[in-house]
Amino acid sequence: MINDLDENNNLKGLCSLHPYIKPLVCILSPVSRIYSSDKSTSEYVFTPPTENCPGVGSCKSNNLSNLIPIVDKELEYEAKFYNILEHIANNKIEGYEKKLYFFNTDNSFETILDSITSIFLAKE
Repeated sequence: MINDLDENNNLKGLCSLHPYIKPLVCILSPVSRIYSSDKSTSEYVFTPPTENCPGVGSCKSNNLSNLIPIVDKELEYEAKFYNILEHIANNKIEGYEKKLYFFNTDNSFETILDSITSIFLAKE
């Protein structure tokens, strides 16, 4: 994060890692998501980026209920991926790395996730 002041001396943060498209964790920030795979539920909590972050409370407020529908599909993908990771851990599956993390990036993420799901959760 590159912190700078705009022409009105308001703090503006510029991400040097993802200047064009934000990953889900950045879109939700400063909100964190706690996902329960047992209940398939999510809880959202406020998490300041750093202690005494000067940006917290300095800008307009955002309503979480307006944000969630925008990222709903990504949250669904994330939940599916967490379920796969939990299945791997609970069943002590070894040698899963290549099947889980090596895939054709020419395919859509939905297609990739469906393929990974069929590999690990086909018998459920």
